Amino acid sequence: MGKTISLEKIARMAGVSTATVSRALNGLSGVSEAKRKTIEAIVCKSGETPRRRARSAAAQGVLPRANGTICLLQTGDNFLSTAELYEQQLRAVVRTAARHGFDVVVAFGNEPALLPPCIKKGRVAGVLVYGEKISEAVAEMLKGVPTVWIASHPKLPLNMVMPGNEDAGQLAARYLIERGHEYLGAFYPYEHHVMDVRLHAFTAYATILGKKTVRYTGRLVPKDSLKPHQWCEAILKPLVDQWLASSPRPTGLFCPDDAITAYLYPILNKCGVKIGKDVTIVSFGNEFTYLAGLDPRPASIDIGTDMMGAQAFEMLCRVINNPEAEGRGVRLNIQPVLAEP
Repeated sequence: MGKTISLEKIARMAGVSTATVSRALNGLSGVSEAKRKTIEAIVCKSGETPRRRARSAAAQGVLPRANGTICLLQTGDNFLSTAELYEQQLRAVVRTAARHGFDVVVAFGNEPALLPPCIKKGRVAGVLVYGEKISEAVAEMLKGVPTVWIASHPKLPLNMVMPGNEDAGQLAARYLIERGHEYLGAFYPYEHHVMDVRLHAFTAYATILGKKTVRYTGRLVPKDSLKPHQWCEAILKPLVDQWLASSPRPTGLFCPDDAITAYLYPILNKCGVKIGKDVTIVSFGNEFTYLAGLDPRPASIDIGTDMMGAQAFEMLCRVINNPEAEGRGVRLNIQPVLAEP
């Protein structure tokens, strides 16, 4: 066996605690990049192998390799309309998992037959659930399995990482008000609890500041019941007609989803509305695939999907390593920011 260097010696040379050295060498979070590089440089210069303490893997914050798999379970099809955001979250989950030494299995389905073997056979350390609901049968299979949701649904159980929907609504109102708009409008084309949260916060914030608001709402139907070709004629065109008939007409509009904005632009153009001159639009999501072809490109609220993915995995690690906290959930909201063109 070659020469070894103790964690205590590395810690003294780096001016940090032995716990910090252990976390850095195991690739765990909670260590700054500068300290991590310092510790790695000390080990490299010594030419010796760090002497691991005789502690259990769990005590070091690392699970046994047999349990080194987590599953990202997509329970519905909503990600199809937000593919860019889902991809950003997935990338962040995979990168963060790799840093912690975990493998990631991605699964789609909301019934036991569609679950991967790692869940069916109990060989999974934890599960990240992406979606709005879960079937009773799948929920039963996940009993006792550390679970964190990446979602917006307020009624889901226990641990969850969510976008800051209320903050986003306030941010949209503030953006329009700061640009001198006294009368604000918002489109609510389909029934969805997340839309309700964003638009309620938008209206409440504007009202507090003494501004008048109006919500343009048609025949509310669930989003999942709509086909793409129905958006323009059946859903959005009547709302645009309502807005055009308004007197006075709101000059600042909030579209609480980039998909809505992408379909709205051609309708407004056909009606002779000059976007950026006759009306200012603020959108939600900052999804390049929806906004790239819009001229002028609107400001859009970035909800930090990559941060959501990374924080969801970090939260899952805490749940895995602290089973005694089971029953007391944690909800984390990611602060949105405005992405201007």
